[in-house]
Amino acid sequence: MQLNLKEFYDSLSLEVTSNADETNCLREDSFFDCFTNYLIESGELDTADRCYFVKKGMRIDGYGGDPIDSDNELNIIVCDYSTSNEIENVYKADIETVCKRSTNFISKCLSSSFMNELDSSSPEYGFADMIRIRWDVISKVRVIFLTNKSLSIRKAEFEPIPVNGVSAEFICWDINRLQQYINSGKEREEISIDLPSYGGSIPALQAFGIDSPFKSYLCILPGKTLANIYEKWGNRLLEKNVRVFLQAKGKVNKGIRETIEKEPNMFFGYNNGITATASEIEYTITQHGIAISELKDFQIVNGGQTTASIYDAKRRGTNLDSVNVQMKLSVVEEELSKEIVPNISQYANSQNKVSAADFFSNHPFHVVIEDFSRRIIAPPQQGTTQQTRWFYERARGQYAEARAQSNSNSERKKFDAIHPRKQLVTKTDLALVMNTFRGFPQ
Repeated sequence: MQLNLKEFYDSLSLEVTSNADETNCLREDSFFDCFTNYLIESGELDTADRCYFVKKGMRIDGYGGDPIDSDNELNIIVCDYSTSNEIENVYKADIETVCKRSTNFISKCLSSSFMNELDSSSPEYGFADMIRIRWDVISKVRVIFLTNKSLSIRKAEFEPIPVNGVSAEFICWDINRLQQYINSGKEREEISIDLPSYGGSIPALQAFGIDSPFKSYLCILPGKTLANIYEKWGNRLLEKNVRVFLQAKGKVNKGIRETIEKEPNMFFGYNNGITATASEIEYTITQHGIAISELKDFQIVNGGQTTASIYDAKRRGTNLDSVNVQMKLSVVEEELSKEIVPNISQYANSQNKVSAADFFSNHPFHVVIEDFSRRIIAPPQQGTTQQTRWFYERARGQYAEARAQSNSNSERKKFDAIHPRKQLVTKTDLALVMNTFRGFPQ
């Protein structure tokens, strides 16, 4: 279930204000951070640096790093943030006016007289100086307009304009486009893994008979490849798993970590590996078996601990060159997936104890309740204006894993403020409340 546009607008506003309160910054700065984080995630930007500068006929809010690191492409960011409770419209002419102020700034940067007007210790001076130094190698300029308003014309096309001999194009991300991007993930579009992009094709042996309803393969997956895949897709790889990573607190997870760090060449022998499914694969035949190059609708149904532990090791700088993981891969056609994949997940070897409730984590009821908890704001606490949400833990370990994905103390504080631990609801918590409400047991 997806948020409608107004719900999404309110959710973004909550994210912006919560981040501003946590980091003690202006809402405009928080809006820049929140929005550009989505653009970095989407691949629109590699990085984003805040640099607010306004002067007659000129305007910038930030930029996308050094052009040298982006194929000589200069990315400038301008923002139009609304604090209204309702979604406002923004018009093509307004966007063009603001974006042209950014190109005016670029032109001015190439003038020594303008540079002399700037404070040499200011962020805008540093950015302007970088433009001046890099201009001879800059091949393209992109002005990216970010707004939580709604573009009045859905398919507005912006004509590129020349800036000192370089073409500058205008790109608009409004509230509709951002919602569409977020919802593309909510719709759980097929995860297609092009293995050469993550390190190379993987060797595999066929392990199925002619009467098998699906095809199975025994594969060797390099630890570095698995970490790269998880880095890209995260917990979306584990949606058909009965739980997500349970952190490195248990004995099993600590053992995985110690093997990676102390005996990486023994990991293949010591670890149970992972069990995965796909709806289709691409492969070539080799003299030793096959080499799989693509996995369509890839899911890890058992081995989430192993996967996330290997990624965690990569994130901490551990060398994974000697780590290899055995993978039992089942290729199940879509029409059989709902029947067979849950059984594969249930019968696969478990590393941590799995409770009976865990096996129902993929039931549509729990999926819907999880969606409600992510988008419905909880009643306000007495004496505070902080808006919070419930966190329904459909799969055991979700809360800890979601919190662990915060890359800094400020991000963790922001997560804790919006999702306080006391508002964590497990499947058994919900069952107790619902049965009590219904008067059961008698």
